[in-house]
Amino acid sequence: RNTPLHIACINGHEDVVEALLEPLTSWDLTEQSEALNINLTYNKLPVSGVSGFAYSASVLAIDRLRSAVTTVNSTGLTPLHLAAASMRGAACLARILFILSASAELVETDLEPGTIDSSSPCTQALAIRGGREGSTPLHMAAMYGRFDRVQNLLAHGADPLARDSRGNTPLHVAASCGHGLFVDSMLRAGVPWNCPGEMGSSALHLAAMAGYSCCLLRYPAPVTASAR
Repeated sequence: RNTPLHIACINGHEDVVEALLEPLTSWDLTEQSEALNINLTYNKLPVSGVSGFAYSASVLAIDRLRSAVTTVNSTGLTPLHLAAASMRGAACLARILFILSASAELVETDLEPGTIDSSSPCTQALAIRGGREGSTPLHMAAMYGRFDRVQNLLAHGADPLARDSRGNTPLHVAASCGHGLFVDSMLRAGVPWNCPGEMGSSALHLAAMAGYSCCLLRYPAPVTASAR
């Protein structure tokens, strides 16, 4: 089963993604205080208490947001997995990562400096493994050749050396699927071509096994390289 956010990401509806997530980022003090019957107007809460309350409310908002973007569907995939894989999902992926990182930065900047790592919500969300192969969102982008999403995913903390259930990195997945431009993007990002994956094979070996010459020609690797 998919949530509305999953469906919006599959279909590339950035405006729907924003409409679903923006309300979750709200941590308005007046609304929060009314919910808890706290009267801030007449100073019935010390200044330090107001600051602490604001901080708690903002962290709660981030938790709500993080929960929405990390909810898995029946196949174990989050909206980020689907946005990374979908043909029309690039803008949705960018919007989710922007909202998630911006919300954390707001807490870091305005309330309690040094307490929250603004990159951590994105990093944690992008580390979730789902689907039959235990794929991260970067693996999903590799599987479908979405090279236009590599830079954004890496900039927000995606691990280029993350392993799926077979022991393969996104580079291995892209090479085995014949996605040459994705291979280029990963190599330019500094991923080593000879990183061992499934059965000790490099991505070069997987490309050769699958017969993808378009990927083989992109490797700065000797043809005599052996699997580990």
